[in-house]
Amino acid sequence: MKLALNLLLILGLTSCASFSLPSARIVSFADVEKLEPGKSTKDQVRTLFGKPVKVSPRSATQEAWIYNEMLSTGAIGQKASFSFDGEILVGALWMPYESDPLESVQAVQEHFRGANFIRKVKGWDNQGHSYSEDVSYYDPGRGILFTTSGRDQIVNAIGFNLPDIKRRVSSEYTK
Repeated sequence: MKLALNLLLILGLTSCASFSLPSARIVSFADVEKLEPGKSTKDQVRTLFGKPVKVSPRSATQEAWIYNEMLSTGAIGQKASFSFDGEILVGALWMPYESDPLESVQAVQEHFRGANFIRKVKGWDNQGHSYSEDVSYYDPGRGILFTTSGRDQIVNAIGFNLPDIKRRVSSEYTK
């Protein structure tokens, strides 16, 4: 679960980057959901969404691709990011906006019927200086995660990564 939350944090931090023009195509949740971490490739992401507005290197083999979208207000906002290790997708994060059908906790839980989400309130930071009521939900068996801000039950992001069991098997082969 810690790796999934770290992935979510890394992908979420990319939202702090300055934005350029929005991507050429709409980044729909249905298209993001078609991708499979551990199997999908950069070419598949590029085919679905076009060229990313930003590519952020993470290490010698890892990078994140950022896609923006025009909001109803006319502003540009991050809509999705994808993390790759080499050519292979290892994580995807999609951000719902006010008009998206998956902006509530209930809608996301209904969409992923049968998922076994573990709910965790962020709480106090490591130094005990700040408290957050942000909540993360993670299904380790399916690699699905989503986050909400505080008590408002509005979903900030929905993500996918390798399920915990596949991640453990993969790391055993690389040792």
